[in-house]
Amino acid sequence: MKKFIIGWMTSKPEMQERFLAAIRAVLAATRQEKGCVFIEINLDLDSPNRAVVAECFESQEAHDIHSKMSHMATFREEMSRILVEARFENILSNNVTVDVPKYG
Repeated sequence: MKKFIIGWMTSKPEMQERFLAAIRAVLAATRQEKGCVFIEINLDLDSPNRAVVAECFESQEAHDIHSKMSHMATFREEMSRILVEARFENILSNNVTVDVPKYG
């Protein structure tokens, strides 16, 4: 059963360059992971400090492994300084859960 994640992240306006650099790094590393089907992060055309995330992993287990990767630890640490808001919806079959980490 594949796991899909849809998310939204909003950075502090003054942190946009760091935000973009962190996104580029996490995309490159995640796309190399064995269980990653796809990951896309795109800036919102109406709000350049906001990004939309779409991910798919082969399974919950593949996503669990992804979550423990060193590049994800680095990304989460960087996001704790950059983001003002984030929300991620996790979709497995017909079960949707929502993560709302606190930033800023």
